[in-house]
Amino acid sequence: MKQVTILLLLFTTATISAEATKPPRWESVREQTSCEVVAPGSCIGEYGFTVDATGQFTAGPSPGGLRVDGKLPPNELLDLQRAVRAALRHANAAENCIASRNIPGSTERLTITTTNGREHVVYRRESPSQLCFAGDRTAATHLHDVMQRLMAEHYPQHFPQ
Repeated sequence: MKQVTILLLLFTTATISAEATKPPRWESVREQTSCEVVAPGSCIGEYGFTVDATGQFTAGPSPGGLRVDGKLPPNELLDLQRAVRAALRHANAAENCIASRNIPGSTERLTITTTNGREHVVYRRESPSQLCFAGDRTAATHLHDVMQRLMAEHYPQHFPQ
């Protein structure tokens, strides 16, 4: 009887421990950009590009309230889900900034919103000389690259005015 109780206690502790280290579930991921030298509506991501966990995406809205909605195909959603999960494993880590050569006047901010409503900025370029990321650079950069591919495919080249 004592042996069974000990095994049950060990199993319960291991389960609780595994749950505590799981990253939170995500609700959406958003990339927002700015391009100083580009005509309004022509900067990819200028009005934001948001994808939810089911693959529904929204480009915009523009200042006039216009937006473009759609749904990612399954293969793109799977790539995004994997990249978001990897980035979320490090989302609570301290932000690290490294020297980087950025285009003056351009910015990027990549934010994951979890199901508990918390926003995690996992990647940002808002200074002409640095790139900042939460925790693991490789995971944050990979998520940024995935979002860039999705925006190239689904964000309007010239946003409707």
